[in-house]
Amino acid sequence: HAPDTYMQKIAVGPAAAKVIDLDASVKINIQKVAKALGKSVGDVTVVVLDRDRHEPLIEEIRSAGARGRLITDGDVAAAVASCMDDNPIDMLMGIGGSTEAVLAAVPVKILGGQLLCRFAPQYAAHPDADKAKLKKAGINNANRIYTANDLAKGKQLAFTATGVIDGPILTGVIVQKNIAITHSVVMRGESGTVRYITTHHPKKT
Repeated sequence: HAPDTYMQKIAVGPAAAKVIDLDASVKINIQKVAKALGKSVGDVTVVVLDRDRHEPLIEEIRSAGARGRLITDGDVAAAVASCMDDNPIDMLMGIGGSTEAVLAAVPVKILGGQLLCRFAPQYAAHPDADKAKLKKAGINNANRIYTANDLAKGKQLAFTATGVIDGPILTGVIVQKNIAITHSVVMRGESGTVRYITTHHPKKT
């Protein structure tokens, strides 16, 4: 559980898990990730939620020479995608919900990646109210940086998701004449297994 407010986040896959730093500049983080992945900076793809608050971040990403990819929603899926070798997404950066940070921490940890985040209530519609939420939850150090392991403790972890619309890790619902087809993923912490499930749902008459 985390107080319902915003968090600053960086998520990457296993190869770059030890090089990111939430206190480092955008440029430095991108350069370190590029080196860890064996890529040039120009080949690094960073996903950011398309929000007004991210205009300075987007400019920094572009100034660093990396590729910025904007998404309307779904930073959980983007964080997971950064941990998959066959996915073009290398990093997630930006400010997003704390609930999504906790959700994303589970698959990121299972896949061996890293998620760093820190509460950022100043981006909320009512910052003072959100700061009060942190205080009520007993969080006295709002500047603490949390890791994926902090947010998803232990090994008894599981993550399940089904695509509604096409996203970076799953195809959305496909509606055909007599069936609807869904695509899901199931990850298990203890074994590290990742299962993809395609389900055909017959239409009821």
